[in-house]
Amino acid sequence: MTDLYEAALDRLVQDAFRSARNEAGRFRPKDVEAVLAGIFSDPNLEEGVRAAAGRRLAKGLVRSEGEKRNPRRRKRGKRSTMYAPDDYLRLGGEWVEMRDATDTDLAQWARNSATNASRVVAADAETQDYAADRIDAYRAHPGLFRNLDELERGLYGWSEQPDLFTDHEPDRD
Repeated sequence: MTDLYEAALDRLVQDAFRSARNEAGRFRPKDVEAVLAGIFSDPNLEEGVRAAAGRRLAKGLVRSEGEKRNPRRRKRGKRSTMYAPDDYLRLGGEWVEMRDATDTDLAQWARNSATNASRVVAADAETQDYAADRIDAYRAHPGLFRNLDELERGLYGWSEQPDLFTDHEPDRD
């Protein structure tokens, strides 16, 4: 049943994004947040959907706190350090405050950091290649396409039907 509520919550969020768009298809995140705040303050909202939103909110709050307390370079007098006792080292499935970290924790954190850095570099390269290719296509066909949707459908054959051999959900760690 939880999956049904999660799906209903996803639809509510997608509808909020759509309703916050202007005629050019642009929106501000704060406008989407305002729409969602209105939806979640409705006393008639189904309890299961409200619980699903609460679970997702909790997950987001944990992620936000982890990002806020992620170790980063700080000036301490004439020295520079990453140490802050209340910051968290993310070790995969568990986190540890820096004050309690061991040498094994530091080694795992460093390995995770290197893996994440290589993923970021690969994802950025893919983004740059995609954007450059589409910009080149716009330039090769001036005035033919008003927006990316028209370009993708008209030149690259994009459709609503998934390609069962290549479309997949991205890996999420």
